[in-house]
Amino acid sequence: MDPFDELLQLEDDFYKEGYEAGVADSAYAGLVEGKVFGIEKGYEKALELGRLYGRALVWSKRLANTDDNESAAGSGSGSGSEPTPAPTGQDLSMIQTMPKLPDSARLRKNINSLLALTDPASLPRDNSDDSVSDLDGRIIKARAKAKMIATMIGESVATSNQPSVIGIEDSTGDPSKDIQLGSPPEDSISDLQFSPTADFLAVSSWDKKVRIYQVSEQGQNEGKAAFDFDLPALNCAWSEDGQKVAGVGADKSIRLLDLGSGSTTPQTLAAAHEQPIRTCAFATIQNSPVLVTGSWDKTVKYWDLRSDKPAATLQCQERVYTMDIRNKLLVIGTADRYINIVNLDQPDKIYKTIQSPLKYQTRVVSCFAPEPTGFSVGSVEGRCAIQYVEEKDSTNNFSFKCHRETPSTGPNKDTSSVYSVNAISYHPQHGTFSTAGGDGTFHFWDGNAKHRLKGYPKVGGPITATAFNRQGTVFAYAVCYDWSQGFQKNTQQQPLRIMLHAVDPEEVKPRPKGAKR
Repeated sequence: MDPFDELLQLEDDFYKEGYEAGVADSAYAGLVEGKVFGIEKGYEKALELGRLYGRALVWSKRLANTDDNESAAGSGSGSGSEPTPAPTGQDLSMIQTMPKLPDSARLRKNINSLLALTDPASLPRDNSDDSVSDLDGRIIKARAKAKMIATMIGESVATSNQPSVIGIEDSTGDPSKDIQLGSPPEDSISDLQFSPTADFLAVSSWDKKVRIYQVSEQGQNEGKAAFDFDLPALNCAWSEDGQKVAGVGADKSIRLLDLGSGSTTPQTLAAAHEQPIRTCAFATIQNSPVLVTGSWDKTVKYWDLRSDKPAATLQCQERVYTMDIRNKLLVIGTADRYINIVNLDQPDKIYKTIQSPLKYQTRVVSCFAPEPTGFSVGSVEGRCAIQYVEEKDSTNNFSFKCHRETPSTGPNKDTSSVYSVNAISYHPQHGTFSTAGGDGTFHFWDGNAKHRLKGYPKVGGPITATAFNRQGTVFAYAVCYDWSQGFQKNTQQQPLRIMLHAVDPEEVKPRPKGAKR
């Protein structure tokens, strides 16, 4: 049997697991916010409910045969209580000049229902998942009720078409000016990595190659080198001096191209692991450059590349899916949602193991920049978590939903389609970060302020990998099939390109009120 077929089936199985979990979650994903943005989020939602409540009060005062000193009977929280009065000091005398509304039992019932849904006295005050879900449900029902009343009386009502989410402005970017990289790979792109010292971009691909491109800030680009694997190349990395590019692959090998020497033939370590090598990164350990590799054989290995034997091996609980290194912090994400944290001053020991705060398969981890006091986690269920390493900072941990679609109309308007978070990249200077996903969108976020800085619409296909250049002025993203729907969906119609986005400083700068890490 062709081992390539086995590999495809294995990858297919892994992504099928995540895809099915995402689909199963989608039926209720739009209803459970969780503790995402805390008090700010609750304030924004209460603000919208307050606007709707004010409108309901005005409508109730305008009902014919209603005493101006009384509120509509049966309003409030649904128990026949009086609704919460308007704040003191508010002049409501203008209501008397408005036309009366017809004394319709149906109209009165709908206004009373809107008052009950939005009465401030009945709103939950805590930030539990149930309370957040209650607020969301009230907002959805109140919007619909307000629109129904407005239609009945022939007036307009301003309601948002989108769920009220604090920290997300109506700030949508235009990707039409992004530049396409010439001579892209011939199959799905597994990783993108910019050189830490020069304008070079390394790209690993399922077409069994790692390519190196020269890329300018203006978008000019040219292929400079490439090296081959026997099976798909699954990840790539630059040495800290920018002289070497490493690639790892499904053929279990490590290949290293020394650009500084001018060689076009990579050094090869065959059978470096017992299973495909999923991820790699360079680190400095005890003042020496080391390549770190993570594999589906459940190990992480440290390589002094002057030897064909690993300097050390770290046993993990499960298959390694993702890994990131910054300074002395190594974060490893495995199957079964284990996340291992390693202090590279003691590389052969796991400093801490946690279960992912996200309840479905981990897709990506990324260390904070420039100070790695924690890391982000992205999952197949369209969620991202911000996680600090030390317990003393744990009150700053939170998660949020992203890369989801909820139709504004139709029978599925309250049901979210959930997409995998495939890539998270930190800006090298500002500490803000990007997320990109299977929905084909990318967004820039300020984690400290819990705020989305800029979002970009769909780019024509899933985004599988992203990277900032060393100055943070160019953002590269790969548009191609992400295997979320199995081998059968990998058709010729799937897009295949690498795009270069010129970064506007304003879309990645943290908000002025955002606390620094």
